[in-house]
Amino acid sequence: MEKPITNYFNANIEFAGNTLSLANRILDGEQADPENPRPFLGTIYSQYARTFTDYRAYFNSPGGNLLAARLFVGLGIPYGNSRVIPFSKQFFSGGASSLRGFQYRSVGPGSYVSDNEGKKLFFDQTGDVKIEANIGIPVPIYKNF
Repeated sequence: MEKPITNYFNANIEFAGNTLSLANRILDGEQADPENPRPFLGTIYSQYARTFTDYRAYFNSPGGNLLAARLFVGLGIPYGNSRVIPFSKQFFSGGASSLRGFQYRSVGPGSYVSDNEGKKLFFDQTGDVKIEANIGIPVPIYKNF
């Protein structure tokens, strides 16, 4: 195996809700509580920390094919005013940008079975942790047409 011909690295850390929590504490004198979330100007807000790292490497393999490898690790932690991180910030696997052989957001924890097994129309598996590694050979299908 040769050296990677291309590398991609992306890392992100985000914090949410801390300014609103501080404002609530100054104005009301009360600390945020996940069991009884405090609204700010009449709206409940989320408070969480979220981080992820995405590394990809592309190699020339024997036979002239391209070999792609990817490692993604992410973690979200709700705190303060929240018991869970917002749905739009949760991690998922499956779909075109993840495990292509599975439907979008369909890969979930181990042997989990949904209570509504017959209603798989909008079955989303999301969570606060994601560890995903995959290796594949991208095939340019447009050349075959």
